Amino acid sequence: MNFLEERITKDGIVKEGNVLKVDSFLNHQMDIKLFREIGCATCHRPSWTTGDDNYPDPNGYFKDGDSRLPRYPHQTIWPYSDMVQHRLEMKNNIRTGWCRTTPLWGRGLSLICAGHSDRLHDCRARNVIEAIMWHGASNSDARWSIDKFRELSKEDRDAIVKFIDAI
Repeated sequence: MNFLEERITKDGIVKEGNVLKVDSFLNHQMDIKLFREIGCATCHRPSWTTGDDNYPDPNGYFKDGDSRLPRYPHQTIWPYSDMVQHRLEMKNNIRTGWCRTTPLWGRGLSLICAGHSDRLHDCRARNVIEAIMWHGASNSDARWSIDKFRELSKEDRDAIVKFIDAI
């Protein structure tokens, strides 16, 4: 974790809207255009704004107004997910074809932080390309996006992979 903190401290720049950008490492916002053009952002929605965040503790440990219960109202977050279930119709699927859109934020750090880069909602993919290809069953909700990915030049496919690794 020290490596990550050092890299952020050394290379991090706070952009408009308090977005942290660390070149070649965490957040390649310039590549979002291609990510959107081929349809990835339809389900892997880049950002959300949190609501009022005035929910009580369901266990009753924290009372209303208790300052120890953190509140994050109206914050922009970048999960790259719509948090919705879609039909991907993957082979050997134990969930009858339905998969919740896995948030992509932080997935590129898994190799650094955890020593592996398993991808997809059930970690069946060993890398980004495999994860993308698993979306491509003939009756998958994401098939049209995979067809567009396959039609990209190698340079553009590599840019998509670099972007996803950098989220």
